[in-house]
Amino acid sequence: MARFKFTEKSLAALPLPTADREYYWDSTEGAPPGFGVVVSKTGRKTFVVRTRNAVGRLVKETIGAFGQPRPDGHAWTVRLAREAAFTRFVAIGQRQESVELAPPPTGPTLRAALEYYIGKMVRGENRRGRACSPRSIKTTRTSIELHLADWLDRPLVELTADAIEDVMNRIERATSRRADANPENPPGRAEANRVLSKVNSIWRAWNKRHGLPIANPTERLDQRALKPRDTRVANDELPRWYATVMRITNSVRRDLQLVAMFSAIRSDGVRSLAWDDVDFTDEVVHVRKAKGDKPYAIPMTATLREIFERRLEENKAAMAEHGGDHGFVFPSLSRDMKRVQAVAEVKERRVVRDADGCTLRDEKGDYVVANVVPGIHVSRRTRNSIAIEIGCPQEIRERLLNHEGRGVNMRHYGRPHDWSLAADWAARIDAAIWQRIRGELPIKRSRLRAAPR
Repeated sequence: MARFKFTEKSLAALPLPTADREYYWDSTEGAPPGFGVVVSKTGRKTFVVRTRNAVGRLVKETIGAFGQPRPDGHAWTVRLAREAAFTRFVAIGQRQESVELAPPPTGPTLRAALEYYIGKMVRGENRRGRACSPRSIKTTRTSIELHLADWLDRPLVELTADAIEDVMNRIERATSRRADANPENPPGRAEANRVLSKVNSIWRAWNKRHGLPIANPTERLDQRALKPRDTRVANDELPRWYATVMRITNSVRRDLQLVAMFSAIRSDGVRSLAWDDVDFTDEVVHVRKAKGDKPYAIPMTATLREIFERRLEENKAAMAEHGGDHGFVFPSLSRDMKRVQAVAEVKERRVVRDADGCTLRDEKGDYVVANVVPGIHVSRRTRNSIAIEIGCPQEIRERLLNHEGRGVNMRHYGRPHDWSLAADWAARIDAAIWQRIRGELPIKRSRLRAAPR
């Protein structure tokens, strides 16, 4: 609700509102308090006056539309509307009668609407007709209960656009930057966007079934811009990446990084691999812990087979005193050193030291850590990028990455008898990665140049 001096020129230049209407108030010296103009989506500008009557009730009255004729035939101008506002202002202030206010909007609390929406997620009442994954349900509940705790037991309709925007700003201010985050994105922005999206889904779900008395406040807000994480290991950096990985002293963690690069399995999937998932006979690797709870399988290439066979032998010796690896391809010990479990953290980080060998600390006194090698998802992007470089078909890449094919061709017509072609391409991708690791790929300079200025 902006304030500025009303003139014929300034009112004519007002833009169309982004919402249903927009209010502006006159800041001209001597203007009656509460004199303003409301702009509708059609561009109509209506003069109004708003003040309190003698019993303290807020009253708003319409004066007339800017540029439209009055009863006396003259058009409403700023001067004429301001004079009328003075008269209305005095009259309203002298009124003794109580103005009947509309009852406040009612509806469910945010907590009730959240539970209703989560119930739909559990039952699979969505366009896909499939229950959402436990991870998605947990993320939804955690985000809302954490960031909107003050609103959980208040009516959902009281959650205004301004309140949601304040929550988003607070998330960004309170979030610290992650070591592997895109430096071009403000910390917390992705979480702020997630909260906006979840509130929108909760509101739409309840309104579609039961109805709500006011418009969805999230429609007045836009998701904030985020630049995608497009990092990968460049071809000429792969030899150094491999050398760094091979210097990792823990052989379990070293082989995990190699499997991530040569399989493109996501973080949770690769660290949770069990020997029951590795089929040496049919040369298949089953990924049971997958995104969206959609398990899939990939071909076991020669590189993967070599790593798995090495792990099978080394795990027996390394974990013998703990009763073996308990079925985990990448086993580790719990903090109390009493229980064998899958590797809990897949990132390779080290404390940063200065030139004198002293550890560095940040402003809060915490140790500064940095990634020794890029994250698991960087390896996933790298493998896919190399697959594109050697001409791997999109359908095969989607199959190897467990991406849902977009379009009618893949979703309804793409039903190959088997995926033996995927095994052939997986072997080619492995060969291309090794070629780049060994520095056997000639570096070609692009012939594309920016146009001279």
